[in-house]
Amino acid sequence: DALGIEVRTGVPVETGPLAGIDPQEVADPRPLAERLRAAIEEAGLTARLGPKVSVLVDGGGQLTMDAVAADVRLKAVRAGAGVLWAVSVAGDDQSAKPLAMVEEEASRYVTVAALRMVAEKGRQAHTRDLTERQLNSLASWHSGAPLSVLPDISPSGGEIGS
Repeated sequence: DALGIEVRTGVPVETGPLAGIDPQEVADPRPLAERLRAAIEEAGLTARLGPKVSVLVDGGGQLTMDAVAADVRLKAVRAGAGVLWAVSVAGDDQSAKPLAMVEEEASRYVTVAALRMVAEKGRQAHTRDLTERQLNSLASWHSGAPLSVLPDISPSGGEIGS
């Protein structure tokens, strides 16, 4: 504290050393990393996950984070004029299991969902401990809003099937 060093607590959500200053980055990973930290905290996962559970957000620049292993990996990928995030789990760039290619907001949902599944298994668990069924559930995610936040458009008078 006397040195003015801010110590982070909670689940490590890491970015590369050139994050935000690399002109070759597909996307600046720092805003997504901050939103992920907040979402993990809001979901109450910090105390429920083990100390070695980690998340990596890679902007896809000249100094990649390909060799760094993480429980959840997000990597920016060009998609036409936009950017998608490749979400994978349990490993480095070569060994991690690909789950989904989604927009930024959906990448947060997938990440938090994966970490919730890990938390349910206990503080010793990691994404490598997720079952095939759980991984398939995460992989089936799409870039739309989750059903719980979609507006109710059902007819009030029971017109369906009448």
